[in-house]
Amino acid sequence: MKIKKHITTFIIMSLFFSACSSQGPEKNTIGSIDIINKRVDTKKVFIKPRSTADIRKAYAEYLKHASLEDKSRLDAINRLAEIEFELSSQLQQEQENKNGETKEEKAERLYNARLQKTIELLVTSLKDYPNAKGNDKILYQLAKAYDHSGDNINAEKTLTRLVKKYPKSPYYIESQFRLAENYFSRRKYPLAEDTYTDIITHPKNNVFYEKALFKRGWARFKQEFYLEAVDDYLRAIDYHQFDDINTLGASEKDQFNEYFRAVGLAFSYLGGAQPLNEYFKENPEFPYIYYSYEQVSNIYRKQQRFSDAVETLRYYIKNNPDSKDVPMAYVRIVNTWKEGGFANKAIAEIETLYNKFNPQNKYWLSRKSGAKAFKAVNEALKKDILLAASFYHKRYTEKPKKQDFTNADKWYKRYLKHYRSYARKDKVYYQYASLISAKRQYAKAFKLYEKAAYDGDIILDKNAAYATILLSDKLHKINKGKPVAEDYLNKHIRYATLYTQLYANSKRAGKIILHAAELAFKTQQYKKAIELAETVTEKKKGNSSTRARIIKAHSYFKLGQYDNAEAAYYAVMADGKISSKLRSQLNDKLALSVYKQAENASKAGKLQEAIENYTRIARLAPGSSIAETGYVDAVALAMQNKLWDVSIQHIKNFQKRYPRSRYSKEMTKKLSVAYLNSNQGIKAAQEFEKISGFEKNKDVQIAALWQAAELYEEKGNTDAAIRSYEKYVKKYKKPYPQYMEALKKLTELYTKAGNKRKVMRWNKEIVKADKRTIKKDKTQRTRYITSSALLALGRNAQQRFNKQRLVLPLNRSLRRKKTAMKEAVKYFGLASKFAIAETATEATDAIAQIYQRFSKDLLESEKPKGLKGDELEQYTILLEDKAFPFEDKAIEFYEANMSHIKDGVYDKWVQHSHNQLKELFPVRYKRSAKLDGVINEIH
Repeated sequence: MKIKKHITTFIIMSLFFSACSSQGPEKNTIGSIDIINKRVDTKKVFIKPRSTADIRKAYAEYLKHASLEDKSRLDAINRLAEIEFELSSQLQQEQENKNGETKEEKAERLYNARLQKTIELLVTSLKDYPNAKGNDKILYQLAKAYDHSGDNINAEKTLTRLVKKYPKSPYYIESQFRLAENYFSRRKYPLAEDTYTDIITHPKNNVFYEKALFKRGWARFKQEFYLEAVDDYLRAIDYHQFDDINTLGASEKDQFNEYFRAVGLAFSYLGGAQPLNEYFKENPEFPYIYYSYEQVSNIYRKQQRFSDAVETLRYYIKNNPDSKDVPMAYVRIVNTWKEGGFANKAIAEIETLYNKFNPQNKYWLSRKSGAKAFKAVNEALKKDILLAASFYHKRYTEKPKKQDFTNADKWYKRYLKHYRSYARKDKVYYQYASLISAKRQYAKAFKLYEKAAYDGDIILDKNAAYATILLSDKLHKINKGKPVAEDYLNKHIRYATLYTQLYANSKRAGKIILHAAELAFKTQQYKKAIELAETVTEKKKGNSSTRARIIKAHSYFKLGQYDNAEAAYYAVMADGKISSKLRSQLNDKLALSVYKQAENASKAGKLQEAIENYTRIARLAPGSSIAETGYVDAVALAMQNKLWDVSIQHIKNFQKRYPRSRYSKEMTKKLSVAYLNSNQGIKAAQEFEKISGFEKNKDVQIAALWQAAELYEEKGNTDAAIRSYEKYVKKYKKPYPQYMEALKKLTELYTKAGNKRKVMRWNKEIVKADKRTIKKDKTQRTRYITSSALLALGRNAQQRFNKQRLVLPLNRSLRRKKTAMKEAVKYFGLASKFAIAETATEATDAIAQIYQRFSKDLLESEKPKGLKGDELEQYTILLEDKAFPFEDKAIEFYEANMSHIKDGVYDKWVQHSHNQLKELFPVRYKRSAKLDGVINEIH
């Protein structure tokens, strides 16, 4: 028959459809075609396409009658084997996806049967066509099938057959490597070694060369050929060509460590340090000699053989005295003793390390080890010096001995000599001062505590600052009558002030300030006492002398100085010990003193000062009866003088501070007047935009920028509105609903501007924002915005899909059309998942339209030239076989859209779906729907 001439064409088309089709996450098969159907004339007759089972059955039936001479028989056997293997893989995947559920015996049996059938077919292919081209691939696939079935013996035999018969096959090297791995896992180390060797010496081994070399090393290691194993390991390292160890990424570093772990393990079995020395005498140029010693040492450390670990490193130092890694070897020795808990040995090695490699040692002048080594050793030595100092310091504290003090003092001095810039960070000044203080060298200790505690007037260390206060008092008493005593007194007062300012809530603060004030008073430094009290009481809220605060307040009150009175009243109120009655009285007096300052400033024409004083009342005395009045008067004064920006600022502050005030409506009116008089419209928007840039309050920033954007939009300044909304979405991802509204605004404005590319960009940003936002932050509105964006993206992809024609060569145009189709279906599918009627009905109808159109376009695709008569008819039937499922899929989605009728939804998209179903499925749908208030479900 003529149709036999086109069997190849049919197979190629089937393979193409199976390769490019996809319906969601389902696995492709030879009989599956992707989820796209097209509108087709309903009067045409269609033949249902073959399923995978049908195709499998057809191949099997074909083979029953095909003779050995039939040229297509070999292809059919191999194709059927491929189908069986794919089906077995599907079954295996389905079983593995059961997430711990009991696997079905039936499925397991079917899986094994599929594999056995695959094996039988491949064996038949090799038996019947022993010299066929491509039999090396068949052997490779057969070995894979044996492996999947758990038949390791036959898998190995098949691979052996492949490598013996086809030494030039592209599968040769991989097969040899698999064989070598099998031998190794079965502990056939000599055979594994030989096979790895074959790979290593093969001219086309570039993929497996390094792996084979390293694994051969392990095969030799298992046979106790340790030196030979080392040769292989080091060859693998040389071949890999690692970059500088300090710059390796995580993966490369892991591989580097794995290689040297093997090297170290081999040398540890050979006896450690001595074999290392002998080996590298013959390989002195190897760049990683130190790492080999280091790995052997590490192995001993893990085995808690700390002496052996140290001895290995000592061998390295002895035999490689000029190596750049010698300093790090010494560092390793110190760390090994520390890890083992040998404190005395560690301290002794730190002494050696310091003497040889301290930062000023002449060793570094020769730059033997370079900047990186200097930095590493320097860091280690800095910590080790502190360790040595702490070691002797602790011993001196536990049981004072002169030698321990001397040693601790020596190490602290060494640290300060080389690492003074880190002394504060590492608490060295404080620790050294505590050592000196324990020796009663108070003056020297005081200077060290000062260095630890202060940077000018900034306190860096709370405990050191407290120590300066205690010692300054002690030194003041010790030196009483001497000129230096006043210096210590002044420092005591200064440091007490700084301490109480920063640690106002500290339990120590009250006692410290009281004692400082008493000292100042007893030495007749009355101004000092007043200044000290004034400095502290402005920030102190309790624990200080209530009497001192009240006296200061009374003195300013008698002078009638409102500004000083304000400070004094505030100080007294900060004392938590005063009664509630007194507090209430002082609160009103504090408010009145500030109000009077405002009135005086206003009469003197000092508007800014007056407004500031009016508004300060609310901050200083929020519970007073005139606090709100002060704000109202401040706003009134600002507006009377046309200070619109000042008015807006204070109105906003008022609304935030007093949301339920009786003045709220009045202040709202004043705010609208202020906005109108600050140039309104675009200029008002510009001011909002500026406020959003420098305002510290984030909520105000958000509101200002949003209002600016709205004003721009309202006044028709599209470019400025876009700029503001883009600035908004860049800076403020929260609150999420408003962020989504801003993105929506951008799509609308760019649509208005005719910029389709920007519209698509912001629609995609909406989708991304939805994906990265947790469910609880989303609202019905944000879900609607996201689904609308997905619809827009889907429409865009649908337009590209509709424009793509199916022309020869069909495989290329079909691939492009399916790509556009998949993108459109993806977006519409995501939109429909939001279950929002306004978008879900359109999305579902659109998917159906895509499938329907694809079916139609496939049937109307350009036909191969030269087909006539029966050949053209057969080709058309085959096309119809492929197109029919797409129309079926369209019907499924149209019917799915009809389900919205149950929810009372019958919009134009549901109506369109209904109309299409009447055309596609007239027997069922071409009848009028019954209406009774709402549309009944269609049966």
